[in-house]
Amino acid sequence: MEYRLDLSQIEEKEELHAMLSEILELPKYYGKNLDGFYDVMSTRSEEMTIVVKVNHKENEALEKYLNQLHQVLVDLENECENIFVEWTVIPPKDL
Repeated sequence: MEYRLDLSQIEEKEELHAMLSEILELPKYYGKNLDGFYDVMSTRSEEMTIVVKVNHKENEALEKYLNQLHQVLVDLENECENIFVEWTVIPPKDL
């Protein structure tokens, strides 16, 4: 199964976790944090490709959080035989 996450319009962590929960059909108990996300995703058995599109954020805290999400997805891909990740960064527009 392929899941597409367009994070280019995300402005807050809460929005991110709402999108992850909806698109990846996560259980309500996952905690809406990256540790909980990893825990839930690492127990999934179906083969999946997660295609992520993200752009540079002006919000430094959100940019850092998205980088942490990227690392969690890399860890999942490395540790779970059934999870594949495509992470695409949209470059900032020239001013």
